Formats: sequence, structure tokens, C-alpha cells
Amino acid sequence: MNDFILEACVETLGQAEYALLHGAHQLEVCSHLEADGLTPDITLLEKLDPDHHLPVKPMIRCRAGDFNYTADELTIMVASVEEIRSRCRVIGFVFGALTVDEDGHLQPDLKAVRAISEAARGIPLTFHKAIDLCTDLPHAVRQLVGIPDVRYILSSGGARTAAEGAEMLSKMQLAAGSSIDIIAAGKVTRQNVEELAAITGLTMFHGRQIV
Repeated sequence: MNDFILEACVETLGQAEYALLHGAHQLEVCSHLEADGLTPDITLLEKLDPDHHLPVKPMIRCRAGDFNYTADELTIMVASVEEIRSRCRVIGFVFGALTVDEDGHLQPDLKAVRAISEAARGIPLTFHKAIDLCTDLPHAVRQLVGIPDVRYILSSGGARTAAEGAEMLSKMQLAAGSSIDIIAAGKVTRQNVEELAAITGLTMFHGRQIV
């Protein structure tokens, strides 16, 4: 496991402590995981001091539902990034937004991603599993390669689980080249990480039960 980065998805201080004790390397911190994760309360982030816990990446998502955000919603999320950046020590932000192209296909909302990137001021971004709704995943990856500070993409390869999407995950990493690391997600556990790594060639893995 020494060559892998294990990212635990948590929403409480207790879950973070458990992840620390059981071998996680970093945390994605959310609220409302039953809604696939929303922006966490900043007081929780302030408690997750990296001097005592693990490197933290907060989710930036102002509501449940789809990932097509209005200008007002994007303003709210930009403000969340700015507040967190000013008050907390984080190693990244997790964000995803989609738009519909002229052919009616979902693709990354590059304008929204750039707005969050600018607010983050050099702190790396992870584009989250919203990407799995895109019509052409390798193309979506190539679009994100051109945005400064997008360093990671969280994905199950468009499938229900990372194991089912393993072939696509490999194709996505090929499309990303050395600019972006694909993080495998979707029913990833400590028990199947090594098999997923062997199939996909990936080194970063994410899950609620990864440790």
C-alpha cells in the first residue's frame, strides 16, 4: 500500500480521527454525504488542523441535485472558497460543474471551474464525480487539462463502481497525461485497492470505506 494515496471521504471529526488511525493519507471533507456531499461547515474544517490530523480537501457544492449552477450559486461557492482559504489550511478544493453543449451533451462547465480556480489562488482543484455524467469522458478530461490548478479528477469511469469502470479510468489517465491524476472512486475499499491499481495503473484511490 506504500505506493498508493488513500483518500478518505468524511463528514465528522470522529470519521476523520478514524481515518487518521487506520492509514488514510488525506481527507475529502463534506457535509450531507446522503446527498453525495455538500460544502462542510467551516468550524469543522478549522478543527481539522493539519498539524494534528490529515491534509484536508473540502467539497465546494452549495446544494444537492444537478451540477448545472446559476450565476448566483456560483457566487455563493466562490465566496465559500475565499472564506475557507482565508481561515483554514487546506491542500485542495473539490468542485465540479457541468453544462450542456450545442449537441445536448453534458460536459465540464469550464467557466465555473475557472472561477473556482481563481478564487482558490493556486490551491489545487479536484474535479469531482460529476465528470462521470459527461458524454465523452476522455474528451472531458482533455478540456480540464487546460485549466490552471486542476490537478485531480475523481471518477468511477462513468460506471457504478471503479471496478466496473476500470478500463475507462485507464483511458482517462492516458488523456490526462502528466497534468492531472485520476483518482479512482466508487466502492473502493482497502480490500480491492491493489487489484484496482493493477488493472488501471492508477495510484490514487478515494472512498468512504477506504480504511
